[in-house]
Amino acid sequence: MADIKPVILVVDDEISIRESFTVILSKEFRVITVASGEAALKRIIDEKVDLVYLDIRMPGLTGIETLKRIKEIDRSIEVIMVTAVNDVASAGTAIKLGAKDYVVKPFEVNDILGKTRSIVIKSQAKAIKPMRKEEIIGSSRQISSIRKLIEELAHDDRSVLILSEKGLEGEIIANTISSESKKPLKILNAYEHMKDAEIFGYEKGSFTEAFEKKSGVLEEANGGILFIRNIELLPNETQQRLADALHNKQMTRNGSMSPIHIDVRMISETSINIKDHVKSDIFNKSLYEKFSEAVIELPPLRQRDSDIPIFMNHYVEKFADLYGKKVQLSLEAANILSDYPWPGNLTELANTMETLVLDSPHGTIKPEDLPLDILIKSTWSQGSYATLDNLVARLEHVHILKVYNSAGQNKALASSILGIQPKTLESKLGATKA
Repeated sequence: MADIKPVILVVDDEISIRESFTVILSKEFRVITVASGEAALKRIIDEKVDLVYLDIRMPGLTGIETLKRIKEIDRSIEVIMVTAVNDVASAGTAIKLGAKDYVVKPFEVNDILGKTRSIVIKSQAKAIKPMRKEEIIGSSRQISSIRKLIEELAHDDRSVLILSEKGLEGEIIANTISSESKKPLKILNAYEHMKDAEIFGYEKGSFTEAFEKKSGVLEEANGGILFIRNIELLPNETQQRLADALHNKQMTRNGSMSPIHIDVRMISETSINIKDHVKSDIFNKSLYEKFSEAVIELPPLRQRDSDIPIFMNHYVEKFADLYGKKVQLSLEAANILSDYPWPGNLTELANTMETLVLDSPHGTIKPEDLPLDILIKSTWSQGSYATLDNLVARLEHVHILKVYNSAGQNKALASSILGIQPKTLESKLGATKA
């Protein structure tokens, strides 16, 4: 019988750390261990991984570099960084790059189990109760115009190029066109050093590790739509080969001379000024022309602030329904969130709303429940309740609990990281729980 346990990938060059994770997690999860970032990327490409524990300091690809590559391959994979006490600052950098959390060596069994179970529970909830289909929402003039254009594009076969900052509705647009046109959608995340075999496939024996033939995404998308994210990361030689395949409506697998007819509609997305790359011969001109028969320019959230309250309510309702909770935003909290610029756009907003819903101890999300970076960057600091003492207390509260939990609730280790006496930590923990 197939192993249906969630898959946890542990990436650490120390065999003792890999063995520790295996002992802690193997009863409940399928644990895969590798010793390098390079090996981790290969495993992630080859099979589905639910969670990665990733060491920050490794020879070869560092943990930070590996994290960036993982997020380029599949941004939905959750990553928890593994760090020593003196590398906590690097863990903070990793969080900004998309890591979910971090743990400090030596870690506690209960901390590792708790973090792993929490992430898996969220993932299982989404599998058992699929989230409602995402739609293009908002009432701003820009989005209303884009919605009309999408309706038109759903009923013709033009390729579509989406120009947007990261974290916007590119995938929702691709899914909408796929649904309305009744054509299946295949998604490819382009990344640095990607092999063209991922697009074109290969025949058995075409290279050392090719033990059997494999179709690429272009062949798998035949008769449907292929959505490519981060098109600027497509290797130069792959760009020309893809342009030729789309122009001639045929391709060959690596190691084969037999042409395969293809009929694939392209939707692509980039966050850079791709026209400048074409002018500088960095991006293939013929592929750009093939990709850009129709162009959708998505404005960032900060340029359509009237849509932000709509998104906030949408995601609160969505995650409350998913996790079976009754949660709402207070007016003050909603005003603070509306004032925040959302540099990570919809991805950041959705992740924030999900965390607030999951962590809400009561039915109403209040200003004091919001993340510190949002509070500090908003006009919250002008509120009558937002004295300097309150802000410092809030910062201290969050930081103490973060370090304490990351240290596996080991008070001696936590007090050492914080640079305070264990008795002081005891009193401050008591205050945070009061």
